[in-house]
Amino acid sequence: MRGEKCRVVILKFFSTQKKQDCEWLARELADSVAGKLKAFFDIRYCDPRTVPSFGRRRKGTQGGKVSKAQLASLAHRVRADVVVLGSYACAGDTIHVDIQAMRPSTDTISTPLHFERLADRICVLEEEMAASVAELLGRRLGDSARAQLAECPTCSRIAFEEFCKGKQAPEGSYSKIQHFQKAIAADPGCAEAHYLLGNAYCNISMTYRYAEWFTMALDEYRKAAAIAPNRAEIYYAMGVACMMRGRYNGARKSLERALEIDPGMKPARRYLIRLERMGF
Repeated sequence: MRGEKCRVVILKFFSTQKKQDCEWLARELADSVAGKLKAFFDIRYCDPRTVPSFGRRRKGTQGGKVSKAQLASLAHRVRADVVVLGSYACAGDTIHVDIQAMRPSTDTISTPLHFERLADRICVLEEEMAASVAELLGRRLGDSARAQLAECPTCSRIAFEEFCKGKQAPEGSYSKIQHFQKAIAADPGCAEAHYLLGNAYCNISMTYRYAEWFTMALDEYRKAAAIAPNRAEIYYAMGVACMMRGRYNGARKSLERALEIDPGMKPARRYLIRLERMGF
């Protein structure tokens, strides 16, 4: 697997304990590794149940684990060169994780990588997992990349769980909003939760034409920007929400700030061009 360009799919992790299956954790562990490594690989998270016809024709074993034959079939359906699969178990306050990578074309599978951390150190666990999977796929990450992997939205265990559940909730759902609100209640300093709550408000406002929800979104974006003033995507989102509320001068200021932080942000530049054509 080392040194080759390939398309990688990370499957939702499965629990090795029948009575301790934790859906949000199973998704988070896999989704986190995929998200952290997407800048370095052609990689994505996949829940096998969402693959057309795969879930109907083949049934996984305990907790969603699949056999080699099933992995080969799944890899073919999602056009993956390498499939990364993991399992987890919770023992008291400790999370145990095992990860392997399989190349279905040659029917080879790597030696399991084992990790364990306290549940309130899950961000450290995810950083270690991502770095190890990168090495497994043939790339050793430098210090700056490792620092990027180590980014964590919150140090609060409760806030982190609610934050993850909010990310996983369906778009446009009230449950998504509730989870982010609970995350903020547990950790008001979680900039990412404020930002994603603002996005949730915007999505609902655009879908159902609830104009006042853009104002609610702006409030969350401002809170996020106060906590993380160098995040270009926050100012971009703020600029879009301002435009939707007809606050064009505010939109320009926010979009210009986004471009100061990230001059290569093309969507922000396109919105600025629209504002100029509108005379603002």
